[in-house]
Amino acid sequence: MQTNSPSSTSKFSYGLTKTAWNPYLVGAGIGTLLNKGRVTDYNVIVNFFRLRDMTVLKVMLTAITVGSIGIFALGQIRLDDITPVPAWLWIGLLVVATWLSHRLFKDGANSREV
Repeated sequence: MQTNSPSSTSKFSYGLTKTAWNPYLVGAGIGTLLNKGRVTDYNVIVNFFRLRDMTVLKVMLTAITVGSIGIFALGQIRLDDITPVPAWLWIGLLVVATWLSHRLFKDGANSREV
C-alpha cells in the first residue's frame, strides 16, 4: 500500500527538496561571478558613481541582456510558467534586509574612508 505524504503532492510545497536548493545554488553562482567581475569591490562601486569606472555598468548590462535572452528562450519552449513567491516570504525578506542593514550601517555611512 502506497501513501503519499501531503508535502510531496502539494503544488505549493516549500520543504527543502532538491529543487528548493536550486535558487541558493544559482545565487551562489551569481555572487561568485559578481566577485570575479570585481563588482563587489568598494572602490569600483564608488568610482562608478563618480563616473570613473564603468565595470558595474558593463556587468549590469551583460546580466540584463543574458537574462532577457534566457527569458525569451524559455518562453519559446514553453518553460516560462513560474510559480509565484508567496507574500509572507517577501515580507520576511524585507524585514530581515532592513534589520541587517541597520545592524551593518548603524555607525553611519561616513565612517569609511575613500
